[in-house]
Amino acid sequence: NDVVPADVGLGLLIFDNRGTHERVPLGKNNRDLILQEIAKMQGGGGTPLSDSIIVATKALANQHAKQLEYGKFYIVVATDGQADVSEGVRYAAHNKISIITIGFCLGKTHPLAEHSVSYRNTQDPSQLFEALKETQAESSYYDSTQFNEKK
Repeated sequence: NDVVPADVGLGLLIFDNRGTHERVPLGKNNRDLILQEIAKMQGGGGTPLSDSIIVATKALANQHAKQLEYGKFYIVVATDGQADVSEGVRYAAHNKISIITIGFCLGKTHPLAEHSVSYRNTQDPSQLFEALKETQAESSYYDSTQFNEKK
Protein backbone atom coordinates (compact mmCIF):
# COMPACT_ATOMS: atom_id res chain seq x y z
CA ASN A 1 0.00 0.00 0.00
CA ASP A 2 2.88 2.40 0.67
CA VAL A 3 5.11 1.38 -2.25
CA VAL A 4 3.97 4.17 -4.58
CA PRO A 5 3.59 7.57 -2.92
CA ALA A 6 -0.04 8.64 -2.46
CA ASP A 7 0.48 11.81 -4.49
CA VAL A 8 1.52 9.88 -7.61
CA GLY A 9 -1.30 9.19 -10.06
CA LEU A 10 -2.12 5.50 -10.30
CA GLY A 11 -4.97 3.53 -11.82
CA LEU A 12 -5.82 -0.15 -12.21
CA LEU A 13 -7.02 -2.01 -15.28
CA ILE A 14 -7.60 -5.73 -14.86
CA PHE A 15 -8.51 -8.45 -17.31
CA ASP A 16 -9.72 -11.64 -15.69
CA ASN A 17 -12.77 -13.91 -15.90
CA ARG A 18 -14.98 -10.85 -15.23
CA GLY A 19 -13.69 -9.19 -18.41
CA THR A 20 -11.45 -6.23 -19.11
CA HIS A 21 -12.32 -3.16 -17.07
CA GLU A 22 -10.70 -0.15 -15.55
CA ARG A 23 -11.30 -1.11 -11.92
CA VAL A 24 -9.81 2.07 -10.42
CA PRO A 25 -9.60 5.27 -12.48
CA LEU A 26 -6.30 7.11 -12.68
CA GLY A 27 -5.98 9.25 -9.58
CA LYS A 28 -4.17 9.98 -6.36
CA ASN A 29 -4.73 8.70 -2.84
CA ASN A 30 -6.48 5.58 -4.14
CA ARG A 31 -4.15 2.84 -2.91
CA ASP A 32 -6.64 1.13 -0.58
CA LEU A 33 -9.18 0.84 -3.39
CA ILE A 34 -6.52 -0.57 -5.72
CA LEU A 35 -5.58 -3.22 -3.17
CA GLN A 36 -9.26 -4.12 -2.69
CA GLU A 37 -9.71 -4.59 -6.44
CA ILE A 38 -6.55 -6.68 -6.75
CA ALA A 39 -7.88 -8.95 -4.01
CA LYS A 40 -11.08 -9.49 -6.04
CA MET A 41 -9.21 -10.68 -9.17
CA GLN A 42 -10.23 -14.08 -10.48
CA GLY A 43 -8.23 -16.19 -12.92
CA GLY A 44 -9.38 -16.97 -16.43
CA GLY A 45 -10.80 -15.01 -19.32
CA GLY A 46 -7.91 -15.07 -21.77
CA THR A 47 -5.10 -12.58 -22.28
CA PRO A 48 -6.36 -9.47 -24.11
CA LEU A 49 -3.07 -7.62 -23.66
CA SER A 50 -3.23 -5.52 -26.82
CA ASP A 51 -6.75 -4.24 -26.11
CA SER A 52 -5.83 -3.62 -22.47
CA ILE A 53 -2.76 -1.61 -23.47
CA ILE A 54 -4.97 0.51 -25.75
CA VAL A 55 -7.49 1.18 -22.93
CA ALA A 56 -4.68 2.07 -20.53
CA THR A 57 -2.99 4.28 -23.14
CA LYS A 58 -6.20 6.21 -23.72
CA ALA A 59 -6.55 6.94 -20.00
CA LEU A 60 -2.92 8.00 -19.67
CA ALA A 61 -2.91 10.06 -22.87
CA ASN A 62 -6.01 11.89 -21.64
CA GLN A 63 -4.30 12.70 -18.33
CA HIS A 64 -1.11 13.67 -20.15
CA ALA A 65 -3.09 16.17 -22.24
CA LYS A 66 -4.75 17.59 -19.10
CA GLN A 67 -1.26 18.16 -17.69
CA LEU A 68 -0.22 19.99 -20.88
CA GLU A 69 2.03 17.02 -21.73
CA TYR A 70 4.02 17.46 -18.54
CA GLY A 71 5.23 14.36 -16.69
CA LYS A 72 6.20 10.79 -17.47
CA PHE A 73 3.57 8.16 -18.02
CA TYR A 74 4.06 4.40 -17.93
CA ILE A 75 1.91 1.35 -18.34
CA VAL A 76 3.13 -1.39 -16.02
CA VAL A 77 1.98 -4.75 -17.38
CA ALA A 78 2.12 -7.75 -15.05
CA THR A 79 0.99 -10.83 -16.97
CA ASP A 80 1.16 -14.60 -16.95
CA GLY A 81 -0.10 -15.01 -20.51
CA GLN A 82 1.17 -14.80 -24.09
CA ALA A 83 -0.67 -12.65 -26.62
CA ASP A 84 -0.28 -10.62 -29.79
CA VAL A 85 0.46 -7.10 -28.60
CA SER A 86 1.39 -5.38 -31.86
CA GLU A 87 -1.63 -3.06 -32.13
CA GLY A 88 -1.46 -2.01 -28.48
CA VAL A 89 2.29 -1.42 -28.63
CA ARG A 90 1.93 0.77 -31.74
CA TYR A 91 -0.88 2.76 -30.11
CA ALA A 92 1.14 3.32 -26.90
CA ALA A 93 4.24 4.39 -28.88
CA HIS A 94 2.17 6.79 -31.00
CA ASN A 95 0.89 8.39 -27.78
CA LYS A 96 4.37 8.48 -26.20
CA ILE A 97 3.40 6.12 -23.38
CA SER A 98 6.17 3.75 -22.30
CA ILE A 99 5.52 0.15 -21.28
CA ILE A 100 7.20 -1.72 -18.44
CA THR A 101 6.49 -5.44 -18.36
CA ILE A 102 6.76 -8.06 -15.66
CA GLY A 103 6.23 -11.55 -17.03
CA PHE A 104 5.12 -14.05 -14.41
CA CYS A 105 6.51 -17.53 -15.26
CA LEU A 106 6.88 -16.64 -18.95
CA GLY A 107 10.59 -16.49 -19.68
CA LYS A 108 12.31 -13.94 -21.85
CA THR A 109 10.40 -14.68 -25.04
CA HIS A 110 7.23 -12.74 -24.29
CA PRO A 111 6.22 -10.41 -27.17
CA LEU A 112 6.34 -7.40 -24.84
CA ALA A 113 10.00 -8.06 -24.00
CA GLU A 114 11.18 -6.31 -27.15
CA HIS A 115 8.68 -3.44 -26.89
CA SER A 116 9.08 -2.46 -23.24
CA VAL A 117 11.49 0.04 -21.75
CA SER A 118 12.02 -2.62 -19.10
CA TYR A 119 11.16 -6.34 -19.03
CA ARG A 120 11.55 -8.63 -16.04
CA ASN A 121 10.75 -12.30 -15.73
CA THR A 122 9.57 -13.59 -12.36
CA GLN A 123 8.96 -17.12 -11.17
CA ASP A 124 7.14 -16.67 -7.86
CA PRO A 125 5.25 -14.02 -5.85
CA SER A 126 8.37 -12.83 -3.99
CA GLN A 127 10.16 -12.19 -7.31
CA LEU A 128 7.06 -10.38 -8.56
CA PHE A 129 7.18 -8.12 -5.51
CA GLU A 130 10.89 -7.45 -6.11
CA ALA A 131 10.25 -6.64 -9.78
CA LEU A 132 7.56 -4.15 -8.78
CA LYS A 133 9.99 -2.55 -6.33
CA GLU A 134 12.64 -2.32 -9.06
CA THR A 135 10.12 -0.72 -11.38
CA GLN A 136 9.36 1.85 -8.70
CA ALA A 137 13.10 2.41 -8.11
CA GLU A 138 13.56 3.46 -11.74
CA SER A 139 11.10 6.32 -11.42
CA SER A 140 12.15 9.85 -10.49
CA TYR A 141 10.14 9.76 -7.25
CA TYR A 142 11.87 6.73 -5.77
CA ASP A 143 12.31 6.62 -2.02
CA SER A 144 13.89 3.39 -0.81
CA THR A 145 12.47 3.85 2.71
CA GLN A 146 9.00 3.08 1.36
CA PHE A 147 9.73 -0.60 0.74
CA ASN A 148 8.85 -2.43 3.91
CA GLU A 149 7.40 -5.73 2.76
CA LYS A 150 4.65 -6.75 5.13
CA LYS A 151 4.71 -10.36 6.25
